[in-house]
Amino acid sequence: MSGERMNNEEDGPDTAGKPTILIVDDNENDRLLLRYYLNFFQCRILEADNGAEGLAVAVRERPILIVSDALMPEMDGFQFLREVRRTPGINQVPFVFYSAVYTGDRDEELALSLGADAFIAKPKDPEEFVRILNNILASAERHRPAPSASLLENDELYLRSYSRVIATRLEEKVRELSASESKFRNFFHNIRDVVIVVDGQRVILDANEPALVKVFGYSLEEILGKSSRMLFADEATYRKTGNHYTPGAESQAPGLLETVYRRKNGESFHAEVSGNILRDEAGKDMGYISVIRDITERKALEEQLHHAQKMEAIGTLAGGIAHDFNNIITAIIGFSTLVQMKMPPEDPSRENLREIISAGERAAALTRGLLSYSRKDAMRMDGLDLNEVVQQSLKLLKRVIGEDVILDVTQAGEPLFILGDSGQLEQLLMNLATNARDAMPCGGTLFIETKRITLDEDFQSRRGFGKTGDSYALLTVEDTGQGMDEATRQRIFDPFFTTKESGKGTGLGLSIVYGIVKQHNGYVDVSSEPGKGAVFNIYLPLTSAKVVKTDRPSMASMRGGDEVVLVVEDNEVIRNLFTAILGEFGYQAHPAADGMQAVGIVKELKGRIDLAIIDIIMPGKNGRQVLDDLLAISPELKHIFMSGYPRDVISGKALIDDSEGYLHKPVSPYILLERVRDILDGKQ
Repeated sequence: MSGERMNNEEDGPDTAGKPTILIVDDNENDRLLLRYYLNFFQCRILEADNGAEGLAVAVRERPILIVSDALMPEMDGFQFLREVRRTPGINQVPFVFYSAVYTGDRDEELALSLGADAFIAKPKDPEEFVRILNNILASAERHRPAPSASLLENDELYLRSYSRVIATRLEEKVRELSASESKFRNFFHNIRDVVIVVDGQRVILDANEPALVKVFGYSLEEILGKSSRMLFADEATYRKTGNHYTPGAESQAPGLLETVYRRKNGESFHAEVSGNILRDEAGKDMGYISVIRDITERKALEEQLHHAQKMEAIGTLAGGIAHDFNNIITAIIGFSTLVQMKMPPEDPSRENLREIISAGERAAALTRGLLSYSRKDAMRMDGLDLNEVVQQSLKLLKRVIGEDVILDVTQAGEPLFILGDSGQLEQLLMNLATNARDAMPCGGTLFIETKRITLDEDFQSRRGFGKTGDSYALLTVEDTGQGMDEATRQRIFDPFFTTKESGKGTGLGLSIVYGIVKQHNGYVDVSSEPGKGAVFNIYLPLTSAKVVKTDRPSMASMRGGDEVVLVVEDNEVIRNLFTAILGEFGYQAHPAADGMQAVGIVKELKGRIDLAIIDIIMPGKNGRQVLDDLLAISPELKHIFMSGYPRDVISGKALIDDSEGYLHKPVSPYILLERVRDILDGKQ
């Protein structure tokens, strides 16, 4: 028979004349283990896969012992035992059950009633197992209870007894399956990702409901039996995913696929999906199972990283152009100031020059704003009255908003003293005015109001910021424009977010506003509805100290001197400007285009140089290297470094110490003369 096996050849010299032990078990590994145990008895060992084969072997070979499993195909262990006890010639052969399936009391009771010598549950200690079998074989007069004749002869009675055993076993299996199903469902429903099971037509068969509700917003009942198309953002993504994973599709590429799904509320979201084809026992495609991971947060982080990289690029670009741009602004402000200084007070052109100087100063503030926003420059915080900052900005604001927009300004009846950067606050107002103008293409009204406000508990609970009892200067900028929906309002401060047409907005205006407010330790909130305009409320902390207003000194009042000053600057326009300003105020100014010229001048003057003003970034030798060469000739030489690059960029290159004097271009004539005088007088 096909299932009959021996561990030795039947007619071999090692097995001749030896008694036989028969193993009947459908599991090959279990037979191998039993054969290993039974080698103790030095017998010939035969094997069979099931009861029918075992019965044939037993009739032919007359074994001295049968060890059988209970659950087997074709004929199980109970029917096999019944047939053994009913067959003359083998009905007295010791029969031992060794089973891991039928191990209950009814199983053992039926086995013993049919004439089994022992019922051993798997697994069993090998020594104990061998001891039991040895006792059975060693007893010449076995006291095995006689099998129940009625069970052996009466098929109906046997079937009733056998059915009770099977029913008990089925109940146990149902309980086991129920527990297994419960365990699986518990595991399935605790998976954080959404697991969707569909058939070959992509009709939804199952899903883990907690994750489904959390990610998609649907209950399981709402999607069962429906096409999975309802979960996708559009037809294209549905088809793309289908071509990637659906059984029978041309493309069944493994791995993750990033696609776009749609929640119940209509919101689209990015997700990663991995899928596996489900097949039946014959290998036929039945459907597939997909695991969907919402990557909205990850995409947001990636976007933030992308924005940060953009801002780093802007910072690098801003730092790179600042040097040249600030040189230009320095020349505009400087030469205009020199011309204005020589004009009679009554000359009508003085007003035009004041406008040029003011425009140059605004350009300098704009450069500082970009550098500050990209963290390449620090704010210049001074004591300010917010009312005065607003007042000084009005002329420019009127030009920004145009003639079809009415400007309505209401200021507090008291000074609002804050610590701030006036240039940045003016930039803030200009950005808000520009935003308001764009929201009112057909004209409207722009309201600007300042007032004092003290925060209370109600304010803190409603707005979610501030500290109860703190006083702030409130700057309100309101327009009567188109307004915005809530989704837009939530994103207006995001870098590069804009609702304008391509090429008509950078998406940086309001994000710069947000950055300026935060650097002033303030808060900003926005309220708006479509068609009802927008209101920007900016809260800036008040300072208790009063601000002493100092007017800009006239050029005539600036102190000069007769000291020798060396100007080392590679930009010819700036070099000539500084030389001219210093010369106008009595200094003996000597220009040098680079380090080599500077060293030559110092040697020519035999070291009689009182002060060197040195551009830190120049072709060839930088300012630090030039200073080292000059100090080697004139060790007592005083110096000031200058550059269009922010100080922290210069410091990062290890070109300047914190204790050294530094002029950040654009430099007005007032600042230049004041700093030169202070250095020469030993004040710095």
